[in-house]
Amino acid sequence: MNTLLDGKPMDSGQRPPSPPGAPPAKPPSGSSGMVGIISLVVAVVSLLLLAYVAFDLNGTKKALQKSNEDIASLTKGIDAADRRILNLGADFSVVKEKLGITQRELDAARAQAEQLAREQQRSSQELKAQLSKKAETAQVSQLKEETSSKIGAVSGEVSNVKTDVEKTKKDLEAARRELLDVRDTLSTQIAHNSSELGDLRRKGERNYVEFELDKKQGFKKVGDIAIRLTKMDQKKKKYSLMVSVDDNSLEKKDKTVDEPVQFLVGKDRLRYEIVIYQVNKASVTGYLSIPKDVKLASENPRSSQ
Repeated sequence: MNTLLDGKPMDSGQRPPSPPGAPPAKPPSGSSGMVGIISLVVAVVSLLLLAYVAFDLNGTKKALQKSNEDIASLTKGIDAADRRILNLGADFSVVKEKLGITQRELDAARAQAEQLAREQQRSSQELKAQLSKKAETAQVSQLKEETSSKIGAVSGEVSNVKTDVEKTKKDLEAARRELLDVRDTLSTQIAHNSSELGDLRRKGERNYVEFELDKKQGFKKVGDIAIRLTKMDQKKKKYSLMVSVDDNSLEKKDKTVDEPVQFLVGKDRLRYEIVIYQVNKASVTGYLSIPKDVKLASENPRSSQ
């Protein structure tokens, strides 16, 4: 027996049992009226559902129609794009063909320009060679003319030089003879010791002042000049002197024994002469030869200590 307590459903014709001691249940009233209300509600809901479905179908139909129109429009756009693509392809073919023609023309123009450049370079080289050859020819001619004129001038100068050389040789020979004469004359007038110096004094041609110079001392007054010994070599019989005359110092280097050392003194250029005839270990001995006119000689030079 199914009850509410065992959790099993009851039959539609069954009613739950009354509890013990409860009065008997009364059948429900108005059950047929409730069924009618439910049926009415179901009908109204069904109509509403039908209306909604009809309205939704109408909207879907319009959306579908609009989609079809959009699809048609897109199709037309695609067709137009296809036609434009075809036109562009044709245009590209034409441009490609024209570009190929232009490239060929450009290549030909470049080749022609290169050919012209090579010809221009060759012509320039030939012209340079011709100009260089002409210039060399002109320069050679000019050089020949200048050389000929210079050779002529040099020949004249050589002739003049030969003449001058001959004259100079003659002058040198004459000077040499004069020098030999002077040397011979001087040799006869040079004293090699005190005794010979006495002989020169007795001749009375010049005045002679004998002196001795020490290397350690400074300038020594000899006549109207001053002399200083700067260097000496007893073995080689050589010496060097400094002569102070006319406010000037004259250096006489590397002189030998019995060698006349001459110099000019005063405005009248009087000839003075020093002769060293002995070189000792620490000193030298010699004499100063002065012109005979002592007064004139003493007026012209100015000596210093």
